Amino acid sequence: MRKLNSRCLGLLEWHGDENPFSPLSNSQEENDDDSSTKTDFGCVESIGVNVPLDAAELLDRSEVFFTAHLTVDFLHRSLRDFLLTPEVQTLLHHYTNGAYDARMFFRNARLAQLLALNQNEAFLDDSIGLASYILSTLTVPEYRETSSAADVATIMQPVVENLVCYKHTESISGWYICCVLQSWHKEESTFLTLAIDFGLNSYIRANLTPQSVQSKKGRPILDYILRPRFRKMRPTMCVGNQLPDLALLNVVLAFDMDPNQRYHGVSIWALFLCFIADRFGGETPDTTPLEKSAYFEALKIMIQNGADVLLPRAWLSSIAYYQAYGWDSWFDNGSEERFLRRFSNITPKIQGSAGDDIIYAVSDLLEHFKDRFGFRWGTLKTVVLQREAQVLASVPSSELTSSIWME
Repeated sequence: MRKLNSRCLGLLEWHGDENPFSPLSNSQEENDDDSSTKTDFGCVESIGVNVPLDAAELLDRSEVFFTAHLTVDFLHRSLRDFLLTPEVQTLLHHYTNGAYDARMFFRNARLAQLLALNQNEAFLDDSIGLASYILSTLTVPEYRETSSAADVATIMQPVVENLVCYKHTESISGWYICCVLQSWHKEESTFLTLAIDFGLNSYIRANLTPQSVQSKKGRPILDYILRPRFRKMRPTMCVGNQLPDLALLNVVLAFDMDPNQRYHGVSIWALFLCFIADRFGGETPDTTPLEKSAYFEALKIMIQNGADVLLPRAWLSSIAYYQAYGWDSWFDNGSEERFLRRFSNITPKIQGSAGDDIIYAVSDLLEHFKDRFGFRWGTLKTVVLQREAQVLASVPSSELTSSIWME
């Protein structure tokens, strides 16, 4: 910062945090001049105007939190205008190999601040806010695929893993990352699953391996992909994965992952079908063609990779084990209401003697979705019906009920 100040010949204004409750505060500093008051962040406040102190005095402030909250601004508009003239821009680009990436500068500056603050629990709120900001900048379309984004994410990994060690972390809200941190321990999340939530594609490519997928405890990797963390925020926010990542889904299934893997005793496949029913409720759900296409393709991929074609009623009325349902008051009204809201007017394929023996055909569930999504299932229908016939051939006829695929 000394170098920056000297290069600009003093035409810079440096500000600190003006919040009186800021960690920059130092009540021992006083000024004997009655006409002005020296603030605790390194400026003289006089008649409502902040006048920068001598740069040397500012630079002598070695406190970590002062540096973290310091802002550098141009003092004169004339300097900004001068630097934006075509001649000066050409000269600057000659020595900088192109346009300056201001976003990268701010990202790196925030990363340095986060690394400085992260070890002090007293500033946990600030650390979480900085972490959320940095992760969000890594997901912009023109940056998420780059190797430098993976490098920054790698630096972020131990920081995030340290944040979730603090008990107070789960009670903090208001940042994009909070919905991930609040369920971290319950889902036994990892930084890789956080990368999936935020769509950090370059980091995922570098770290996703068969071992990392198969050794994941708690919530399975497939479930993070099929039920995106930020799906509910799609109408108002543009951050993170809000749709199933179809390329990633194919990669994970190619690692020999079971599409019927259990989570809290319910198959991921059944949870996905429940998720679609819940998120796209009603005869004309408020969805875009892009959303419809993404979920339809995910259904196809799962079926083509061996997803079960017969599912028990208990799974289809599951509580779903997913934080995104926290805002839905109807969800706690019992399994019967959950099932009726999801799959009303569907006849069971197998009717056993006990309630737990009621089995439904995936073909009927898909028919239910077809009316909502407006798709015709074509060859997918044939595949599902053939597999259902093979399974049903081993079921006693006395337990079967009639069910028709509607054309």
